Amino acid sequence: MKPYISVVLPVFNRAHYVGRAIDSVLGQTYSNRELIVVDDGSTDGTCDRLASFGERIQVIRQANQGPSAARNAGIRAARGKFIAFLDSDDEWLPEKLEHQAALTSDERIVLSATNWRSREPGDSCTGFDALAFEEPWICDRPAELVSRPGGHHIMLSSWLVRRDALLALGGFNNTLALAEDNDLLFRLSFVGRFALTKRILLFRETALDSVKLSRPGSLKYHRELARSMCIALANARVLAFGESALVQRQFGRMYAYWLRKEMEFAALDGRNWATRRLALEALVHHPDSRSALLACTGTVFPPLIRWRMRRKYPM
Repeated sequence: MKPYISVVLPVFNRAHYVGRAIDSVLGQTYSNRELIVVDDGSTDGTCDRLASFGERIQVIRQANQGPSAARNAGIRAARGKFIAFLDSDDEWLPEKLEHQAALTSDERIVLSATNWRSREPGDSCTGFDALAFEEPWICDRPAELVSRPGGHHIMLSSWLVRRDALLALGGFNNTLALAEDNDLLFRLSFVGRFALTKRILLFRETALDSVKLSRPGSLKYHRELARSMCIALANARVLAFGESALVQRQFGRMYAYWLRKEMEFAALDGRNWATRRLALEALVHHPDSRSALLACTGTVFPPLIRWRMRRKYPM
């Protein structure tokens, strides 16, 4: 019997885009599903756009609390054994759920993900171009994959996840404004297998951050991203203690990278003691030559890093 799938779609002020995302779910060849749209306090015409779909979708409305809280509300309302997530400006191909459902017979698989392509003009690259694997790839050691140098390229809008695994982990971290998907992906990688397919079944919007209206090139965005990634990776480092030396080393390298980013923003703010602490902490977690150089610079010459950051982000 085909498993019942709940699709959770959070939306905030996306009246001009959300219809396309909803249509891509309703047009799926896989019929044993439900679509839960969580309106996270939209103030534009999103409410009217959702109403136009009538009873074909289930709508949950709440005060604006951010994408993590919106997705968690959808998870709580879901009836499916599996949950798929779709951002309000992304789009699935019709066979997306059908193809993924076929990969769920193994109870040890907690997450499956598909390949994807950006809508950016002239961008012909796909998400999994950097990953060489047989089709499909049943990954027995997903913690190695998600911590690999160069990134994992697994996008949230391509996920199909076991609902019981999501509930056991507490869902998304409501305190993170960004990188909440990476945080949950890291945690999922320690509890079961992943299944990946090379088929392109998702088109992504990359011009703006998908749920929020923050611009990825802004100082505010990068500052919050560094903070959120450090929180996510601090938790992942704890979970990685019982894993292989490779997994611990790769998570340590990633954590050191984002600690250095935090150090740069501390220097930009004139917080010299925090700059020194973060520089030394990065060196402890990944003692390579770059970390050593930045640790020395951050410890002895915080104003030099501040000067470089002010050139990068004019105030």
